[in-house]
Amino acid sequence: MDLERLQPGRFGVIEARVGVGPLEMVLFRDEFVDGAHDRFVVHWSSVERDLPTGASEIVLPAQGCQNRAVRIAIGSDHAGYRLKLVVVNHLNGQGQTVNDLGTHSEDPVDYPFYCAAVARHVVAGNADVGIVLGGSGQGEAMSANKVHGARAALCLDEWTARLARAHNNANVLSLGARILGDEFALAIVDLFLATPFEGGRHLARLAQVAQIEQDECGGTADPLS
Repeated sequence: MDLERLQPGRFGVIEARVGVGPLEMVLFRDEFVDGAHDRFVVHWSSVERDLPTGASEIVLPAQGCQNRAVRIAIGSDHAGYRLKLVVVNHLNGQGQTVNDLGTHSEDPVDYPFYCAAVARHVVAGNADVGIVLGGSGQGEAMSANKVHGARAALCLDEWTARLARAHNNANVLSLGARILGDEFALAIVDLFLATPFEGGRHLARLAQVAQIEQDECGGTADPLS
């Protein structure tokens, strides 16, 4: 592959480009660090959209969202509606761009439609992060994860929120409105947005997750494996 400038003063041979939205990371073999031609390095790139495409196409934000405005798609069913308003108000106060995809009242609705809409916005690059809310958050996470490229994590405490981002590079946060108090929910949201993905050993694992999606899509999955 051709050498590409990844950031000022750094060049490398592209090994894999992983990203489908405005946030992406690039895994490449650094040709100019201590002469280590087999050294793999992850670099942040938010503007260079013409890098060669590698084996996996998954969203891998390289930074937390703290101290920078991000586009957030949010959705809920009736059970999550009230907490959603609290979260939206909190995020607007931080200067984030929030797209509320519904529902817009406490009238009973089914959650899958709204959660899939949030996940699709993220995967399509129309949002950097998604948040889905329901009574427990479990069905919401399941629904969002049916969208290829979505990595929704149900986080009911700060520890799981941090690990969801740091290790799993989750791009959709699921919250249980009947489980979490308002202030604790906001703390989870803030930590989720602020925590960067660590990359490293986790990159290969996320690539394997993406490969499972491709296998299922192509009908090549072994039901016994």
